[in-house]
Amino acid sequence: MKKLATRLLLMMMAVACIVACNSSEKTNDKEGNDGGETTTNDVVDIADASVDAPASVLFDGEDVLLAAYLNIDDLLDKCDLTENQRKLLAAAAISDIEEADAREYVQNAIIDLDNTGIKLSEPVYATFNMGVKNNTLAMEAILVAEVSDVETLDMVVGKMGMPLDLENGVRYFNDHEEELYFTAGYNNDYLVLAISSENVSEKLFFATLDNADVDLSAFSDRDAAVYLDADRAFDVYTEVICISAPKSQLEYDANYQELKKFIGSDAKAILGLAFQEGRIVLDLRYAGFNNNYLEASEVVSNENLQAIPSSAVGVVNVGVNGPAVADIITKMLTPELKRVLAREYGMSVNEISSMAIILCDVISSIEGDLTLALNNFNVEEKEVYEYGEVVETTSIDVEALLMANVTNNYIMENISLLPVKKAADGNSYYYQLGGFGRINIGQIGDTFYAGINTSYNDAISNSIANKWNGEFDDSLAYIAIDIQNLVALPMIKDALSDLRYTEGREVADLVNGIIGLLDSAWLNVREDNTTELVITMKDDKTNALAQLFNLFAGMAN
Repeated sequence: MKKLATRLLLMMMAVACIVACNSSEKTNDKEGNDGGETTTNDVVDIADASVDAPASVLFDGEDVLLAAYLNIDDLLDKCDLTENQRKLLAAAAISDIEEADAREYVQNAIIDLDNTGIKLSEPVYATFNMGVKNNTLAMEAILVAEVSDVETLDMVVGKMGMPLDLENGVRYFNDHEEELYFTAGYNNDYLVLAISSENVSEKLFFATLDNADVDLSAFSDRDAAVYLDADRAFDVYTEVICISAPKSQLEYDANYQELKKFIGSDAKAILGLAFQEGRIVLDLRYAGFNNNYLEASEVVSNENLQAIPSSAVGVVNVGVNGPAVADIITKMLTPELKRVLAREYGMSVNEISSMAIILCDVISSIEGDLTLALNNFNVEEKEVYEYGEVVETTSIDVEALLMANVTNNYIMENISLLPVKKAADGNSYYYQLGGFGRINIGQIGDTFYAGINTSYNDAISNSIANKWNGEFDDSLAYIAIDIQNLVALPMIKDALSDLRYTEGREVADLVNGIIGLLDSAWLNVREDNTTELVITMKDDKTNALAQLFNLFAGMAN
């Protein structure tokens, strides 16, 4: 286990060029962030956000197609390294280095990131542009980092034996491979790598050095992030389509306008990663996209969570505007589509129309939360004797509950049309599922339910609503999983136990160690144009990255 954990420690440090930081000497960053934890609401409004290219040779305009951001110093600070951990990393990093100067360089880098010659206490960023030039796909990209000490870089480059040109204080070299051209170098302020599909990388390199101080506020409060100008991406896509399958200008314009209408105008998005106290957040913020789907959505009330036990594995909840959804379906079911469906399923057009009317009436009666909860699930392979022979059978144990907030009794009034039986209470129905149990169907107040081996009115002493209280107050839809309840399922416990035999003890210990830190996970679509994937830890006071790092460090020891 020690060998594997040591490799993982070094892998984490490789993100920062295999160096570590002295977290006790941290100061506030340029934006005044004191290193405290943030939420996705703290991100700069993406509707106003843009990322400018430091330079562009092949393309017009200042905005980039794609940009990436990495705050190495922030990530390492959140590891909260102890003195012993720094010594461990230092020993591992220099263990195979024989040259004294190189060993000293690595040791100094471990004391302070900026001793690398690159100012890694400031974020590193990259930009990428692509488009069609002279009927050919073209690209250019740059990577930029600030320089902390040009003499240190000179020493490193000298040790590597790299031939550099010198021009007005700029050290650089050119190279090319097949259809890509590279120029890399630095001056007293910035280190830049420029790549282009045409022989203009040197021009792009020098232009970037002159304009490398760009506004990175769009990435604020993120440890790592990627920006995408989706509007430009679709422009490039349509240009490429025209290259591969030339069309008339009129047809091209028509297809382009249809695509823009479907996607939306001025669409952009930022995917960000942040390690916070007790949670890891991967959030996607977007603007300018077509939001017609919002007409069919509502903010969830989360009232149905009260009917789900705290032992449940997970829940899916969607805010539904039934009449709006039914209207969308009605518009989609054109006469031509009805004829296609009728041919496909061997039915008449009138039968398809009747089924569509019933379906839309059912959907129209739903307004509010549509909730699916998985309370329990297990699959077990068994061997039984039948007629003197051993036969393998599969036993499935499941408890699930579907709930829908409705505005009338339409579903219950028509449920008898299905092959169901009336329950003993005279107000609900059930359908027998053979060896799987049965489905209980009914409606209490404005909540329709269908439960597999459970019912909406089963007594709940401790609901799962207490666990996720306040997390989904502004959600349109989400899927949430209680990780500890999930791994407590017999089939999952068996699978984790088998890891020791299938993957080895080191892998099994690592997987179980990570699972032991986790609490829940959810994918959440919010009304503020944000989608987030959140993983929460049992310890909600310590930064999630520090918890992972301490796990690896403990295993390495």
